[in-house]
Amino acid sequence: MDAKKMLSKFLIGSLILISFASYSQENYLRVDKIEGATMMSPFIQNPDQKIEGDAYLHNEWKEIKIERVDGKKLLAPKAKYHIEQEELIVEVEDVLYRINNKTQIRHFQIDDQTFRALFYEQDNFGFFQELVVTSKIILLKKHICNVIKGQDTNGIMAATSDKYSQHKTEYYVQKVVENSEPLLLKVSSKKISIKSDQYPELSEFLDGIKGKFKSDASLVQVFQDF
Repeated sequence: MDAKKMLSKFLIGSLILISFASYSQENYLRVDKIEGATMMSPFIQNPDQKIEGDAYLHNEWKEIKIERVDGKKLLAPKAKYHIEQEELIVEVEDVLYRINNKTQIRHFQIDDQTFRALFYEQDNFGFFQELVVTSKIILLKKHICNVIKGQDTNGIMAATSDKYSQHKTEYYVQKVVENSEPLLLKVSSKKISIKSDQYPELSEFLDGIKGKFKSDASLVQVFQDF
């Protein structure tokens, strides 16, 4: 193949990729450009409540794609996921906003990570990261961060500030059936278990699995085989 034909194919391929990327972006409405709709509200933090540490999933601002239950697709070009408050925080011209009506979010995506919004343990609401999706089950990871209250001074010891806890994780499994609720998994370094009365078939399967479960990858392998 001569150089001209190779160059022509390269240019055509590049144009196709650019067009596809543009089309993908056009399907999303930028949250900071929507007129007449209250998609965001100011994220006001109490200046008197100084909390040490970090409650965000990622340190850097990232593009986040959001799909709502009403079908609207939103794009936040510069955003973070606040784990402790379970909120999507957007920065626009150095001002912080939160995405309104988080219970109307179906799922959102950060890089290659997809998070789905679910009610769990009766009336609790939260966001769960998808690890495995099959025709039977969905393996979910819950990121957790809490506020540890500081201590007032007792006249001898100095007062201590509130601080965010270290980020922790819990794992849940959800049946692929309508209105199913995420079920908490008990994961140790050597065993994975679930209450047998909640999902007998999975409980029996997990009883026969032995191994070392110290990473997401090891759990993913187990549930892909179920």
